[in-house]
Amino acid sequence: MVVADKAMNTANNLGALAQHGDGWIVSASARGADKTLKAWLLDPVGWTGDDKVRTKSMIVTRSVPVTMYGVPNVPFNVTEKVVARWSAAAAERDRLMRQEILAHAEALAADEARYRASSKRGVKKYITAETIDPATRELITGKRTSLSVDRARADAEAVFDGFQLVRTSETTLADTAILDRYRQLWRIEQTFRVSKTDLNSRPVYVRTRAHIEAHFALCFLALLVTRLLERWTGLPAAQLLDAVRHLDAIPVGGRQRGVHAVSLGVQRVDDPAARPGLAQPGRRHQDPEPVPGQDFHDLALALQVQGHVPTVLARRSPPAFRSRA
Repeated sequence: MVVADKAMNTANNLGALAQHGDGWIVSASARGADKTLKAWLLDPVGWTGDDKVRTKSMIVTRSVPVTMYGVPNVPFNVTEKVVARWSAAAAERDRLMRQEILAHAEALAADEARYRASSKRGVKKYITAETIDPATRELITGKRTSLSVDRARADAEAVFDGFQLVRTSETTLADTAILDRYRQLWRIEQTFRVSKTDLNSRPVYVRTRAHIEAHFALCFLALLVTRLLERWTGLPAAQLLDAVRHLDAIPVGGRQRGVHAVSLGVQRVDDPAARPGLAQPGRRHQDPEPVPGQDFHDLALALQVQGHVPTVLARRSPPAFRSRA
């Protein structure tokens, strides 16, 4: 099953999923919906909930293009469940955002140079540009441009403040289950953010296919380890990665070659058992001054409390590379 935002909700994408037997849960725009769906949203019948949150759903059939017998764009009917949700908090947020956008639109409409230089489409969509004759006020070509804020459009969109639409192929799921699964989308978005920023998966400084695949395989492995450490310790990814970057490995032991002990950068001399918050992995010690290596100290402590690693942290180094020359 694919869970995605509005960008995935196209006929071609859903047709490809349907052709391969995959399901989907995707969001849709209430303001960009067709007339039938808008009328259904504004109909007070069928809603359940209170003045703060309300939901309702219906089963619909839509046509998506698929490829059959080598022929593309063959219409294929799929059955979907449309779940609508309205919340007072979302409606208030939409109202405040529109007020801010309209204030920017008023400022742009008052200055034609700023209007032409601006690339903010979300603001400029509320501005109507008309070429008029200053004397006769008739619409002509090549004269001054009259800029005005389209309040009627803003009022029409305000009717759908607070509405959220989710469409799914899983028609047997309950409305609450569908909405809960869609809300997990933030985890995927956070994963991309961690991968691109904290793990530096982009940009890619290799050019061959094998090297590119190896680069992203290592990034995925690092992301997997990060997620496991997050689950075991309760610490955020940024703190974990900062701690791991301060690891120091030194060789120890006699005959066991290749065994390295992992140090913390700066050793703590206080008794960990006496530190406040020991029973809560991830809670930082309130020192007067920041101590280098503290992040990894919390990481190691949390892992030990959770029982996922022994008291002594150690790793075995890979075999040394030998040239064939």
